[in-house]
Amino acid sequence: MNNEDFITFEAACQYLGITSGQMYQYTHKRIIPAYKPFGKKLYFLKSELNKVIGSVRIAPQSEIEEQARQITRKPAAV
Repeated sequence: MNNEDFITFEAACQYLGITSGQMYQYTHKRIIPAYKPFGKKLYFLKSELNKVIGSVRIAPQSEIEEQARQITRKPAAV
């Protein structure tokens, strides 16, 4: 990891498209990981922000229907 990996609080808010209040809530609830090296300013890793974004994927209808078909399929008689 190098210093280029870290972004400021303001940059992280802009990157995620959320308000500073929302960002404070998410970091306080430990939904978004943050770094506070000197006890005052918060810093974030873009790669960790991307993981948070990727963790809340909304599946398309076709994928949901396929999963439903797989669940409701009866096992083959032996």
